[in-house]
Amino acid sequence: MSAASLETEMGWLPLILTALVFALAFANATPADGALSAFRNGMLLFGAALASAAVWLMWAALLR
Repeated sequence: MSAASLETEMGWLPLILTALVFALAFANATPADGALSAFRNGMLLFGAALASAAVWLMWAALLR
């Protein structure tokens, strides 16, 4: 399977994984009623952004 066909057939994969990661992060977020809650929510979103970046970097390396 060439990179061009992989890109056209599976181009939706990183988008779905990114949406799933952020949906899980938002679903686990709690109302920020204190500093610890706000820190937890921030770390959840940071982790989601980091996981999303890893997915896109792996996708770029795969198509290289």
